[in-house]
Amino acid sequence: MKSATRKFSIATSWDPGLLQGLAALGVEHAVRFEEVFGSFRQGLVGSARQAYRLPAVSIEDIAGHIRDAEDVGIGYVHLLNAPEISGRIADRHWRARLAKHLEELHGIGVRSLTIANEDLLRFVLESFRAQFRIKLSLIAGVDTVDRAREVEDLGVDVITLSPFSVNRDFERLGAIRASVACELELYANIPCLHECPLWGRHYRYLGLTTLIGRPSEPEPDPYLQYCSRVFLEDPVQLVKSPFIRPEDVEQYFAIGIDRLKLSDRAEPTAFLLRTAAAYASGRFSGNLFELVFRSGSKFRAALGPGSLMAHEPVPIIIDNDKLTSLDFLERIRSTRGCALESFYLEAAARAVTLESAAAGRWTSALRQASARSRGIPASTLGRIATP
Repeated sequence: MKSATRKFSIATSWDPGLLQGLAALGVEHAVRFEEVFGSFRQGLVGSARQAYRLPAVSIEDIAGHIRDAEDVGIGYVHLLNAPEISGRIADRHWRARLAKHLEELHGIGVRSLTIANEDLLRFVLESFRAQFRIKLSLIAGVDTVDRAREVEDLGVDVITLSPFSVNRDFERLGAIRASVACELELYANIPCLHECPLWGRHYRYLGLTTLIGRPSEPEPDPYLQYCSRVFLEDPVQLVKSPFIRPEDVEQYFAIGIDRLKLSDRAEPTAFLLRTAAAYASGRFSGNLFELVFRSGSKFRAALGPGSLMAHEPVPIIIDNDKLTSLDFLERIRSTRGCALESFYLEAAARAVTLESAAAGRWTSALRQASARSRGIPASTLGRIATP
């Protein structure tokens, strides 16, 4: 029987049916969906998704969802993980508004917060330590022993490590695990580039869209334009992406990772339950692009709503059964340097399929959208390898 200590945190769609489904999956597979996480569409601090892609929920909606979650033994984590608060923490009037907001959240039953900005983190730990369990967001970029010890000393309860650099580095994961007593969490179904050069700027961009008073109208995401083009033009990046497959979760729990995080808050209940079932069972047969890359929903966000490509499938297949036949994670763990690059080339050749005509249409649409976008300064793009 699988260990009941395997724990997951998953995005919420605010649907009671999601909570009931998670509880049933937990019983079926002897795992624990310990918590769901969510946020307002826009807030005083903000979170890390484009505002228009998030469900619009009120504080009363959150309060009701917390009660529904508690009824099936699931906790709730509220996201205050926008990385940029523009120095407002130094403004005593803004701090007073923040304190009132935190008291309101506590009053409706919020007991856990995810925070990315260190100034905000210090304020909450100093003023509200008794009220909240504190999770440090992956956006804080913790990926070394020294940094993990530093934030543990501040008083955080959970560190979500940076997936861009540590998800497949078991030597580093083991060293961090040995160095801290707090809980460690990893983001499993991350659809991002390995060691993406723009991830920090992207999260700042996303966080700003979710601040109260900012325009929340739909717009293309320029950072997703960049990474979507990379994936289409260099398919090896699809298998180098730092996702954790359902088949590989046991290897992470075995080295002491406490919890795996599953996304995405912009996805519907059906997707979230399918994702939960795959990771709870430790099996997924089929196109991994559907599970990890949300069937291309972020490619569509790169173009924005209303694009002529919105209803055209993204022509990528990642055959997960072929990755399993290659002993995917075991080969990564035992291989270094040029040999690892060669393995990724082999994995992409064996498992990844792109339909060339459709891929060309998508690439063209992304290039056109990128040419119109002002979200990434030309000077920034000039410093990285653009496709």
